[in-house]
Amino acid sequence: IICDLLGHQSTKWARRTALRLYQKYKYVTAYEIDEERMGKFRVLQFDRAVVEWLRFGVKNGTNQTAPIIDLFLDGRYNEEEIIKQLLPQKLKNQYTFKTQEAIGLLHFRKVIQV
Repeated sequence: IICDLLGHQSTKWARRTALRLYQKYKYVTAYEIDEERMGKFRVLQFDRAVVEWLRFGVKNGTNQTAPIIDLFLDGRYNEEEIIKQLLPQKLKNQYTFKTQEAIGLLHFRKVIQV
């Protein structure tokens, strides 16, 4: 699987990150995931944005939708309201690899300047 290769979400995140870091160039790095070997790992999966998904993302620093998450962390939105705000963003698959063995599932394909 090459996830969201040059898709809307990865391109948007690359642009947002470059802007935040005052970088001129924006890049998306593409990896392929070895799905056959992925079955031996413990996987936490959310089919949509729900409160548990939000809590996991905030706890693990996966706040790629940073401006809206900041409003939640500042106490301006409760969990239910932040979920309503995130749903229209068409969030795609997101993976977190927490061990070296899990990172071994990734196979580098290319870097694309966007």
